[in-house]
Amino acid sequence: MSTAYEQLVALSDLHPDEWPGRADLEPLWLQAANERLAQQRETIPVLGKLADEVGLDRIERFDDLIPLLFAHSNYKSYPEGFIAKGRWDLMNKWIDTLSTMTVAGIDVEGVTDQDSWVDRLHAVGQKAYVTSGTTGKNSFLPQTQSDEDLSLEMLIRSTKRQPLFADGERRPIFIFGPKHGYHRAALHFRTLVETFGRPDASYFLTEEPMRIAEITRLGDLRKRIAEGTARPS
Repeated sequence: MSTAYEQLVALSDLHPDEWPGRADLEPLWLQAANERLAQQRETIPVLGKLADEVGLDRIERFDDLIPLLFAHSNYKSYPEGFIAKGRWDLMNKWIDTLSTMTVAGIDVEGVTDQDSWVDRLHAVGQKAYVTSGTTGKNSFLPQTQSDEDLSLEMLIRSTKRQPLFADGERRPIFIFGPKHGYHRAALHFRTLVETFGRPDASYFLTEEPMRIAEITRLGDLRKRIAEGTARPS
């Protein structure tokens, strides 16, 4: 018998007109949330800590989910010294606290910066993506290949329902951003072009990858300007 989580994911194969009504979905949502809490609280240390702190063993209503949601700061809670000193082994252990997928033992020999570290993660299926790092410090959002696949499938399905793309005709597309990079926007824009764009009329701002280290440097510069510590050089 399929779990509530599996039943909900299976709905992605149906047209929204075929989805059950909210009254039927709400019990499934709560059941799926409890399934995941029971499965993951022991394997995701941050989740287990949150559940213990609020004394939550079972989700009875949707408000119970709120204390279990990770803050944006959780995804950038690593000490800055880990990156500054090139302690990529410790970055592996840190990201393990937010994910069920263990990468602590992944070889980090030869890793020189955040980009090559994320390269190693992606190579073993930890499809971590980063935020823009506008505060001077990036957030790293862990996910699995199945997470990414479902996300992209929902992106494509929602786009197909837009009037501009509903007829199935491929169209010229201009993306005012990079084609590659470990930022979610680059992945989504590239997917939209591959799915809906005309091969002879699809354009990106640049083919050069958006490098995490460069974005971090610019974020740090903005931070120093705000603090009044930036120098002309």
